[in-house]
Amino acid sequence: MNPVSFSPQAFTHVFDGTFPGQLVYTNATMSIKSHMRSFDVVLEDGKTGKELGFVGSFDGLAMDENTEYSVTDIFDGTYNKATGDDERPFEYDPTLAKPGYYKVKIIGTNDAGKTFSQEAPVYFDNAAPNLTVNGPEVVEYKNGQSSVTITGSVYDKDTEEMQKLGMNVSQASSKVYYQDYINGGRPVAVPVNADGTFTATVPTNATNPRELNFYAVDAATNRTYKEGNDIFVTRDDLTYGYMKPEKRTAKMGETANATLMLNKTSDVKQVVYKFDHYTNVSTMNVTADPSVADKVNVTVTDTPDSPGATLNHATVTITTKDGVTPLSGDLKLADVAFKMTDIYDANASVYLANLNTTVTNSNNVTNAVVSGNPNIYFKDSNTSLLRGGNGAEAFLAPDGGPIGGLDYSALGIKVTATSSNGTVYNGIISGSVTTTYRIPNLPLTDDTFELKLDVPGHFTVHKNFTIGFHDENGNVTPQNVFLALNPAYAGDVNKDDVIDINDVLYLQTYWGTNKRAADINNDGVVDEKDLAYVEKNYLMQNPTINYAPTPKKKYKGETLETVKSELGIK
Repeated sequence: MNPVSFSPQAFTHVFDGTFPGQLVYTNATMSIKSHMRSFDVVLEDGKTGKELGFVGSFDGLAMDENTEYSVTDIFDGTYNKATGDDERPFEYDPTLAKPGYYKVKIIGTNDAGKTFSQEAPVYFDNAAPNLTVNGPEVVEYKNGQSSVTITGSVYDKDTEEMQKLGMNVSQASSKVYYQDYINGGRPVAVPVNADGTFTATVPTNATNPRELNFYAVDAATNRTYKEGNDIFVTRDDLTYGYMKPEKRTAKMGETANATLMLNKTSDVKQVVYKFDHYTNVSTMNVTADPSVADKVNVTVTDTPDSPGATLNHATVTITTKDGVTPLSGDLKLADVAFKMTDIYDANASVYLANLNTTVTNSNNVTNAVVSGNPNIYFKDSNTSLLRGGNGAEAFLAPDGGPIGGLDYSALGIKVTATSSNGTVYNGIISGSVTTTYRIPNLPLTDDTFELKLDVPGHFTVHKNFTIGFHDENGNVTPQNVFLALNPAYAGDVNKDDVIDINDVLYLQTYWGTNKRAADINNDGVVDEKDLAYVEKNYLMQNPTINYAPTPKKKYKGETLETVKSELGIK
């Protein structure tokens, strides 16, 4: 084999959100010196060279000698761990690699069984860079001024680590962009210096303000979301409404405040603010700001977008009390208290450029004024969230994934995560809205948990996992991760981790009833369709556990064939 290379060298994995162009796997560029029948791909520790597990295989029969080929998606961060057991050398279900430096080895086998190998480094990076934008969150400029200047810096710890390992990156490998969420348009790239500093010259808009979201993307395409910065740019001679938060993020259970403001105004009798917010992220309470509490009345309407929706439309109306002189100047009018919920969620309470403001003067003339708001209160979770698919053989769609539109909460599925000290965290099985389960409120720890996914009539799936990122100081931080597992095989109706004669006898016992444990496909009756799953997977052991029992073909003289005969099945 000729030397192999991987591109991109650095890539990431999807957690809270993704975007077009995100690098979520690496591709191999390779060629062979002589014919190879097949290739196996193995993951190694990048520093020690220790083999960690199996990534996958691909065919080499169609490859010509000394011809360059590209193998797409050769490694996406998942692999099957080595077990040390010769009979089962690799775990059945894949594991997501920890962030860090690895080597991917491609092993070719020729027709004579002789092997050849080549390897090259990759870096798996899941952490967003640190972005700093200098200056205030509201930038006012003179009428006629054509641009404003905004400076800042970006720093990525993993980029520094890659440099030490000899990879061709620098802080300039991180990209900085800004995007206007009031006027639309594509993201604008900002040049980044080798030390991570940048200067953005932002054109002003003669007719509208600009709500700019600054964000950074590192070499592995990890993007800042709650770590970003938002800047409202407006003329200094215009009245504008603004919702100003006290900070950008808030912890679970914390109450954080934002102020509804009206600046550079005069002769104000009434102000109406309208904005949307997410009730699953936080609840909301609005009161008059202390500076005007004796001068105004505040009324609030807050209605869901549709029945059961978590997106609410809020209208806050602030009216001067009878006999109060119309208000002028830079005004703080209302306090909006957001109490964060105790459930992991990646959304903001209020997304940027969401505020609309109208002002009524003493002559009862109402006008819309320019408005802005940054992203308000992303949640700093103090727990992690595990998600996964309700994958079970009897409930698979033609594409091999879970059937959509099925009410999984009615199937009797149970899912738990158990810590090493025996603490059990119960999962939530969603209804027909999604095909996934959730296990919320997992503690921030390096502990190993055991997942148990129990679908009636199927092997119970077991999988050890860890969850949580690590910050620069080594502390565990929250993670929202989807655990990708193979679907559970159908047929283990008595839940003894083998599919054998005892499962056949169990079905015979409940034949013609609606016993859920035996009704593998949950169609309301135990019948030949359920037995077909047992027969298909007969004598299989649960591949997700070690040392499963030995399956039995006969019990008290009964076999699969005799039971089928007794049931009248040919």
